[in-house]
Amino acid sequence: MQVQKTGEARKLLLLQFGFLVLIPLLLLPLGVTVSLSGFLGGAIAFVSSLLMFTLVFRHYRAQQPEKIVAKFYGAEMAKLIFGIAAFALVVLNVQPLSFATLILVYFFMQVVPVLLINNR
Repeated sequence: MQVQKTGEARKLLLLQFGFLVLIPLLLLPLGVTVSLSGFLGGAIAFVSSLLMFTLVFRHYRAQQPEKIVAKFYGAEMAKLIFGIAAFALVVLNVQPLSFATLILVYFFMQVVPVLLINNR
């Protein structure tokens, strides 16, 4: 069970990283601001997923299912706090910024890789 779940999480991270590289390149014809905003939205999503993966699967043991639930809740809280802080830093410090692109790419990076992995 451990190998399968960590394998799926690693696939998700690799897919997110691929999108993190690809999306800003695809947005470049729309301008540097849009491309940078897309990269920052994707980077926030990728780093928050990487943080959650690290917190949940570091020292993971399938024999202790009651502890995994606590790890998931703690990791989700850390992910939310990181995301809020990262968005605040970006919005306050990056000008010009395409806020719509930042949010849309973040949402895309959270949803689409999961859908692609679950539909295999």
